[in-house]
Amino acid sequence: MSERVIELEILRYDPEQDEAPHFQTYTVPYRNDWVVLDAINYVKDELDCTLSYRWSCHMAVCGSCGMTVNGEPALACHAFLRDYPQKIRIEPLQNFPVERDLVVVIDDFIDKLGSVKPYLVAKEERDVDDGEHLQTPAELAQFKQYTACINCLLCYSACPQYALTETFVGPAALALAHRYNLDSRDVGRSAREDVVASNSGIWECSFVGTCSEVCPKTVDPAGSHTTDEDCQHRRLLLEVPDALEESMSRRPYIREPSKTGWWLARPRYIRYMMREISAVFIGIYVVVLIVGLLQLSRGEAAYNEFLASAEGPAGLTFAVFAILFAIYHTYTWFQVTPKAMPLTLGGKRIPGAFIIAAHWFGFILVSTALWLLVGS
Repeated sequence: MSERVIELEILRYDPEQDEAPHFQTYTVPYRNDWVVLDAINYVKDELDCTLSYRWSCHMAVCGSCGMTVNGEPALACHAFLRDYPQKIRIEPLQNFPVERDLVVVIDDFIDKLGSVKPYLVAKEERDVDDGEHLQTPAELAQFKQYTACINCLLCYSACPQYALTETFVGPAALALAHRYNLDSRDVGRSAREDVVASNSGIWECSFVGTCSEVCPKTVDPAGSHTTDEDCQHRRLLLEVPDALEESMSRRPYIREPSKTGWWLARPRYIRYMMREISAVFIGIYVVVLIVGLLQLSRGEAAYNEFLASAEGPAGLTFAVFAILFAIYHTYTWFQVTPKAMPLTLGGKRIPGAFIIAAHWFGFILVSTALWLLVGS
């Protein structure tokens, strides 16, 4: 029996030779313990030495091998072949200009990372002989989660706001700013506010939560700028910073959001839009219930007219869609909430299942109460 193989469909682009990027297919052997990076290394070593990509540690520590694997941002060294079908499409990270093949230009991220001063601004200058800046375990726990960021840029690739708004500082930079703002040894919060609290900082975030979903180190970038601590920043509304440097426009090929099929190529964005649509349906459903109450207060004739419209084909169709969207909305928030909107009680996170249960209980309770009032 022949050895099992897989197909890698890899995006190729050489700005010196190619007018536009294209895909090239390679057949490589399959091993159950291989990750995508192993398969790409095989291509580089055995099939095509011209393939360009970044990697270093092979341990999900350096963050170099961020790529788009079957439409989802992932670390190539952390994505096992056994979790994918026989044919795997590999592209560079979305939202960044492509330098060559799978290598993207990250200058924009580096500039924005530097703008938030991601380093310790000490309360006072101290000599090495004076000893360490000591902290208690509790003080360390305040920001330790955010120190795990490896700057892999998966969050930037998954973020729709970064794709649509070129001035947005982005999730990783904001998370690292938050890391130092929470550090008891740091006094640089006010120095970071010009960027963090600006229109291009936390105000630009639409709280989709995809950054936290794709983060391989569970840093939770979305949660970093939706906590009570950073709500102080949201009270500040500063001017939008200057546009990006002119050099940005001279970079090589970059995917433009306006291209046909852009949304369809990004499953997470589709789920985000569906979530937004579901929220609209749920909101309209609640409005319909309130209208029923108002009609009831106007008399039996008005109430019967409302009931007739609600029981008609259009009303029943809308009710079915509202219920389906409510189920979908709950399901998607069950995925996102524990990562991107952690709620705490007594300093401990509330389990995601409890949050969703409360969500549904409130929805059913309000709906039942309103319908009982309408029908009484």
